[in-house]
Amino acid sequence: MFDAGGPSSLLTLLLAIFVGYVLGRTHASLRDPRRVDEKKRTALAAAQSTQDIVRRMPPDVRSNVERLIAEGKLIEAIRDVRLGLNIGLKEAKDAVEEIRRKTGSKSARAP
Repeated sequence: MFDAGGPSSLLTLLLAIFVGYVLGRTHASLRDPRRVDEKKRTALAAAQSTQDIVRRMPPDVRSNVERLIAEGKLIEAIRDVRLGLNIGLKEAKDAVEEIRRKTGSKSARAP
């Protein structure tokens, strides 16, 4: 006769089936084309908002940030953007990176 091994082996089998199901659904959702399109739209919106932040930056803040970037003081440049525009850290960092890219500065990347 076949011995199933008792209730512990049944629980192990059910747990393995459940874990396999969850992993399969997670993997399938990551490849969902709707999700990929959403990520592209989010990235595009973030790029546009960064350009808007750079565009609306006051000239005195912009010149000071460009000077700090040229000196390699990216943290101070990010701080000045945050204080000058009252925005978050990520938005300020992205704005400084955009300015650095446009000016062609060879200084190190911001942390």
